[in-house]
Amino acid sequence: MEQGHEFLARLGKTKLRPGGIDGTNWLLSQVDINEETKILEVACNRAVNMIDWAKKYNCHIEGIDAYDIAIEDAKENIEKENLGNLLNVQIGNAMDLPFEDETFDIVINEAMLTMMNDISKEKCIKEYYRVLKKGGKLLTHDICIENISEDFLREMRAILNIPVAPLPLKSWLEKYENAGFEKIDYKIGELKFLSEEGLLRDEGKEGFERIMENAMKPENIERFSKMRDFFDKDDLEFNYIVISSTK
Repeated sequence: MEQGHEFLARLGKTKLRPGGIDGTNWLLSQVDINEETKILEVACNRAVNMIDWAKKYNCHIEGIDAYDIAIEDAKENIEKENLGNLLNVQIGNAMDLPFEDETFDIVINEAMLTMMNDISKEKCIKEYYRVLKKGGKLLTHDICIENISEDFLREMRAILNIPVAPLPLKSWLEKYENAGFEKIDYKIGELKFLSEEGLLRDEGKEGFERIMENAMKPENIERFSKMRDFFDKDDLEFNYIVISSTK
């Protein structure tokens, strides 16, 4: 079975972060980006974000992803946009980054740490700290849930087909503090990325209609309905969290 984000991408969803456009825009509002800024995007996937940022800011961005197919697609997308002078992608491990200490002004990692266990989360955050310049910013985007039960975690992992491990707010903040980050700002918002409101916000009317048309196909409707019902639970503090941490 496909992982949850792969399934949604196949349906046509282009914004796969928990807080959608709102979360990403908040992160970008925390930094000043210009032509001299050096950025690392971890889990860059097909370089959609990198291409958008390069066009907007004309800055240099490195991207890494663990999946070779995603990297090959990213290279093709960058070539189509003639942005090879600004963008570079490679296969890489977030727990052992192929970069020197204090290389980047900004490290961006959206919708990945939630998928990892505690030890892996900590290794990644320490690596991000290492490759950031003094005063540099780490921008992350994840899922924040208070009072998580084991039954709930099992259900979430089965629906997404990923061994996800979301954290409560206090635990998220401790991860960054323990890694050495000094200034930690965050925003928490309701997770609506599969609701009609969220889909329209992130994908627009045309994108929403495309996703729903694909979701209603016989081979997709059961899984899509289960995912949507799960994320619409009313009895849980089910939020996205975006965090800006300064080295």
